[in-house]
Amino acid sequence: MRKLRLGRLIDTLPERLALATTHDLTHIELLEQLFSDEVIRRDGDSAGRRARAARLDASFDQEMRKLIGVELLVIDDFALTTLDATAAADIYELVVEQHRTASTILTSNRDPSEWLAVMADPLLAQSAVDRLKSAAWELIIEGESYRQHEKPSISTAPADLPPARSRRPRA
Repeated sequence: MRKLRLGRLIDTLPERLALATTHDLTHIELLEQLFSDEVIRRDGDSAGRRARAARLDASFDQEMRKLIGVELLVIDDFALTTLDATAAADIYELVVEQHRTASTILTSNRDPSEWLAVMADPLLAQSAVDRLKSAAWELIIEGESYRQHEKPSISTAPADLPPARSRRPRA
């Protein structure tokens, strides 16, 4: 898996195996779930890479001003992976600037009490989480993942696509 750069799938493997056993998932459904986790992780990593790249070419302040200037900031999958000291400081800055001046929607698969553990700087983490929670409405959604209902199935063809045409053999 490491040669394919899928080494971090190992982090979620025990949880996913337990889920597959509980829900009687097929091998293909388990693989779909594992690869979905990897896509989510890589999407989150790409945001981090963009932030690091912006620091290198001096556009970081401009990018932060754009984020701080929005009326509604949406942060999806917050604290899915650990945040180094720089990322924790960036999150803190965003939260402080947004606090009581603009709206923020934050989604996370972790409980707010777990956020402190994934941020490298405990002081900034505590301050950011306190601000986030001070005026927050918390909505907890439990149950099966909605993604299970949206995933394409091998057994069903999309209704809006024309039927596949057979190819003529090449001469």
